[in-house]
Formats: sequence, C-alpha cells, structure tokens
Amino acid sequence: GNLKGVAEKLPYLQECGVNYLHLMPLLESPMGRSDGGYAVSDFRMVQPALGSMEDLEALADACRGKGMSLCLDFVMNHTSEDHQWAKQARAGDPECRRRYFFYDSWEIPRQFEATVPQVFPTTAPGSFTQLEDGQIVMTSFYPYQWDLNYANPVVFNDMTENLLYLANRGIDVIRLDAIPYIWKQLGTNCRNLPQVHTLAPMLRIACEIVCPGVLLLGEVVM
Repeated sequence: GNLKGVAEKLPYLQECGVNYLHLMPLLESPMGRSDGGYAVSDFRMVQPALGSMEDLEALADACRGKGMSLCLDFVMNHTSEDHQWAKQARAGDPECRRRYFFYDSWEIPRQFEATVPQVFPTTAPGSFTQLEDGQIVMTSFYPYQWDLNYANPVVFNDMTENLLYLANRGIDVIRLDAIPYIWKQLGTNCRNLPQVHTLAPMLRIACEIVCPGVLLLGEVVM
C-alpha cells in the first residue's frame, strides 16, 4: 500500500530469502498522466499517497539492516510536462526550452520521424507533440513526457545531481530507465548511439566519487 507498509513486510521478505528489493517508480507524477510513475514531475518528492522521502530513506535503512539492497528506477530520458523545467519552457523560458527539443515548425521533427521508430505506435503514435501555442516538442513515449536534451550539459549536470540525491537517501541500486534513448541525432534511429556510452560511464565516475557503494543498472531494450 505504501512505503511504511513495505517496511512492515520486511521480516516476511527476509524469511523468503529476499536480498534485493526493486520498488516500481514512486516519485511524484501527475494523476492520470503518470505512465505508471515514469512521467516524473519532481525527482525529489515521493508520491504523497505512498509516503515521503523520509519514509523512503527509513525503508532503505531498514532493508540494509536485514541484508537487503533497495533498488529504484531513475527516469533519465524525459520529464513529465508538469515538471518545473517543462512548465517554465511552456511559458517561454529560453533556458528551460533548451533542456528539451523545441521546434517552430514540423520540418526538423519530420526529418527525425523519417528514421526514428515509434515507441508506442498504437497508443502514442509519432515522436513529437504540438503544444497549444504551436510549438513542437519531442515526446518519444507519450505526449505528456518531454524528452530531455543531453546535448545541453546543464541537463546532464542537473540529472546527475538528481541521481545523487536519491543515492544520498540510501538507494543501493539505481536502474537507469530508457538510457539507450537519451541521445538524439538527426539521420539515426536515436537508439543506443555512441554518446550514450560516453554519458553512462560519466554517471558511473560521478558515483565512484560520491557514492562508490551504489550500483547502476542500465536498461537494455535494444
């Protein structure tokens, strides 16, 4: 039911021999537009119905006390359209727009779509969404999930800081969701490009310095 409920079940899980507990996405995301929690609107807040960040930290401590590692997903490829960066981008903030992929016309988006496979062709066709003001934003998964632009170093810096924030709450294993998608380049399928294999070791280096006991688990979907 919630994080405290999970903590109450730890003796049973320990009796079952569990030593690795992977929680499904539980950070703040909009009701009805959450994609199962993968549309994160705040990387430093737990969904209120599930508890608080303090509850998550307490659960991590309790797990370690019973010889269990706690794993949590870290959604790297996109944010919810309700994330503060997206809200400011929608309002016209140029710095925040550079954190995403914004276009004034369909010319470049159509070039991308000529080579990029659709992730959910049935439920969310296309890889771009046109906003109310006519601006077009890259949305590889769902229209409410805006792809982050890792060619902007500010994005990598701030997302690394969000990852380290979770590590500092006591998360032992961080699953890097959809990491093969994080680099976009015209004329390619935008999947598992060489730059992904530059950024992933950079995340590992940051963790080696700050939290060497934390494991990174990269999703492989290609």
